[in-house]
Amino acid sequence: MHTRYCLATLLIGSLLVLSTGCATNQAVGLGPSGRDGRVYYLDGAGGGGGLTNWGNGVSDGLKAAGFEGDFVNFRWQTGAGAVVDQVTPVGIKRAKARQLAQMIREYQNASPGGAVNLVGLSAGTALAIFVLEELGEGRAIDNTILLGSSLNADYDLSEALKGLRNRMYVFTSNRDTALRFLVPLTGTADRGIVGAKAAGVSGFRPPLGADAETRRLYAKVVNIAWVPEFEQAGHAGGHTDVVNRRFIKQYVAPLVFQEGPRFMQAGPRPAARP
Repeated sequence: MHTRYCLATLLIGSLLVLSTGCATNQAVGLGPSGRDGRVYYLDGAGGGGGLTNWGNGVSDGLKAAGFEGDFVNFRWQTGAGAVVDQVTPVGIKRAKARQLAQMIREYQNASPGGAVNLVGLSAGTALAIFVLEELGEGRAIDNTILLGSSLNADYDLSEALKGLRNRMYVFTSNRDTALRFLVPLTGTADRGIVGAKAAGVSGFRPPLGADAETRRLYAKVVNIAWVPEFEQAGHAGGHTDVVNRRFIKQYVAPLVFQEGPRFMQAGPRPAARP
């Protein structure tokens, strides 16, 4: 086991650069009106800092699509690198999630009716789920978008889905070598057992023997599998391809705006909305 863990550490370290920079959790306005509410982004393990920050592709893609809300890149990482972030105990991750949940409550109190969307990458998707669980039904999030999730595919989402007004979109890829071969060696971001399958490979699965209420909640989950057409937008199936600026603009931003057939229509946004 020790040998396998060391191998996984070296492999993940070669894929994800250590983060040594600083980042703030202040809202950055991407437009003059703030009409699109606020997006809270949770970067992957080893990210979120000044040197390695995959959130830049997300904010740039949203802005290119016409997003005129606030973008908050919430810093949850330890600063000790990708492997440490991935294997950080759930209790520490939940403590960070409580901090973000409080920020969201304060925003909702100050801006009643303002849209709130959560976006997470890789290990950051675990934080997104923990935030939903922390907020509960009384503080609904509009949508949650999970990119390359390293959460256990069998994680019970029932409590998280209670705090979700619309949908949970889960972008998956069976080409993601980090999730297919490395995460099973270290364990999933929720500290699932070694060998567990990451949700970012094929999506989340309802619990065995789920009752009617659980099935109703899981109807909010939309697993979106990688398809060859995504390559035209810069997403070839790799772990961080999903935060490519072009892919965010074309396929993720419409989910935030809730526009187009199944919210996946490419092209410019309408000049005005009600």
